[in-house]
Amino acid sequence: MNTRHEHAYAITAIVLLVIFLGWLCFLLVQTYTTAHLFSTQDNSGRMFRSVQDVRKPLTIKNVVDIAPWMTFDFINHVFNVPPTYLSNAFNITDANYPRMSLRSYASLHGIDEQTFLVDVQKKVADYLNSLPSHS
Repeated sequence: MNTRHEHAYAITAIVLLVIFLGWLCFLLVQTYTTAHLFSTQDNSGRMFRSVQDVRKPLTIKNVVDIAPWMTFDFINHVFNVPPTYLSNAFNITDANYPRMSLRSYASLHGIDEQTFLVDVQKKVADYLNSLPSHS
């Protein structure tokens, strides 16, 4: 009889251990996934916060952080630039605007990526400088 109880306790302990390890794995995956969703890394190794984590618009100091992987929509959102500002500034008529990256746009239109990136950074800086708070 004692052996049956010992066997039942052993099985219960194993089941509880498996449940605990499964729960621990779930937490680790959730933590990794959350960390990955809230930041993205570009080729230079710099970290950028995702749109969901931006609490207020970025400032002119952050314009240098604009990168080729960013979409026009992302830039408009994080810098609080009107949706048509960059399309008007660059005469963009592409149907995929604003949901295309700077890299994609430059590639599709035969524009040097680095030159286009600097031009976008300048235009965003010009817009931010034109705001009353910068006058």
